[in-house]
Amino acid sequence: MAVEAEGFRHTDLLLIVAREDGRVLSVDEETLAVFSGEGEANLSLYFAGNEDTWTIKRVPSEELPSVFDGENARKIARDPSPEIITQHLVELVSLNRNLFLEGFAKHVRGLKLPMASRVVGGLVIAT
Repeated sequence: MAVEAEGFRHTDLLLIVAREDGRVLSVDEETLAVFSGEGEANLSLYFAGNEDTWTIKRVPSEELPSVFDGENARKIARDPSPEIITQHLVELVSLNRNLFLEGFAKHVRGLKLPMASRVVGGLVIAT
């Protein structure tokens, strides 16, 4: 499955989404998987099966906070291997969504945390 390369920035991430309604494939009840490269995303899509019903979507970094909010994600797993997912070890490679966004925002110029006034002890404190 090829992802549109036009305009792809190193700060963009990839998600596996349902073709029918655009919902994001979750690893478990509270964890979303995000991928930094097409190879990792394709491998997970292959092992998840149903390539006919799921596809890979590029998400610009500035849209990540709203995607996570819309999916009610509490945790984010970046580039989880299929083995980690199938063996239910995703907790070893996942972060609280606020910690993920805080760390990601430090590396992405212009990424704004939604409604955040400050980060205290790894938690985004909303105003």
